[in-house]
Parts: sequence; C-alpha cells; structure tokens
Amino acid sequence: MFLSYYKRYLQKSKTILSSRQKENLTAKTFGNFTLLYKNSTLKFQRRKSVELLAYLIYKNGTGANSQELINVLFGDNATSSASIRS
Repeated sequence: MFLSYYKRYLQKSKTILSSRQKENLTAKTFGNFTLLYKNSTLKFQRRKSVELLAYLIYKNGTGANSQELINVLFGDNATSSASIRS
C-alpha cells in the first residue's frame, strides 16, 4: 500500500516539475530565433547549435535522420564524411 502512495507521489512530482519547466522555456520563432529561459535570452557557444534547435522546433516532433540534419546545417558545404554525434 505504501508503495502505491509513493508511486503516485513521484508521478505527481514529475507532473509539477514538468509544468514548471514548460512555463519557463520559450522559443520565439518569428524574426530572429530566440530561446528564453525565465525571461533571459540563452546564448549558445556554437551557431550550429542554435540552427539545429530551431530546425527541430520547426519539425514539431516529427523524425529527422542524420543525413537530413547534415544537409540542413551545412547545405552545399556538407561532405560525405560529415556526421552528427549524439
């Protein structure tokens, strides 16, 4: 019995945490792509990171294979040996 209460408590905790995270992270996709966390602009060390994140948001949860991502990120400069690492 205690175990079922504990499982419900954990599930509720995850739901609360998830709802908090959704409120704090915002992606602005019109104009310049901007990612805000708690109303502060996130800065990335690499420009390709921002492009990849923007493209994945554009895909809206649909799949993308590595070759597609390489073509999107590098365009005509993509080489056959280019790879995307997880």
